[in-house]
Amino acid sequence: GSKLAQSDRVAVTRHTAQETSARVSTGASDSNEATILHEDEEILVVNKPAGLLSIPSAPGMGDSEDTVLGRVREYMTFKHGHRTYVGMLHRLDRDTSGLLLFASSAAIRDQLQANWVDVSKIYLAVVEGKPHQDQGTIENFLKEGRDLRVRKTRDEAGARQAITHYRVVAERH
Repeated sequence: GSKLAQSDRVAVTRHTAQETSARVSTGASDSNEATILHEDEEILVVNKPAGLLSIPSAPGMGDSEDTVLGRVREYMTFKHGHRTYVGMLHRLDRDTSGLLLFASSAAIRDQLQANWVDVSKIYLAVVEGKPHQDQGTIENFLKEGRDLRVRKTRDEAGARQAITHYRVVAERH
């Protein structure tokens, strides 16, 4: 194959097993394309578009739903010629776009997850309406249910604290 240039993008597009392919694109991307931004022997960084699930919506859904995890697994199988380990470090909500990090081994995944609390996450959101204050902090406790959905809870037992600092950066009138 041809060597990638720094400005090239690798897009992972979902197909049937017979049609699975990795596509290199330097032009405008399809809005439902999951684009690989970085890949080495240990990690893969993918730009997830809004509207695409990170993982299946419920246990047992597996390959019946189009997900970034499924697309990355297909890409790695296509690239290596056989199924390989793909460890997802975190998730983003279906309607959220952003970067997802995948590990090439359970050891790398565990090492990165052990230090995940030290990772700073920055989100830029377009919202309807205006918050009461131009900046502030929202504190909640979050707990994952059996259906793998994360929800706000008042019960701190087994929950993780979520602290969000926000500020308005622009307004459109």
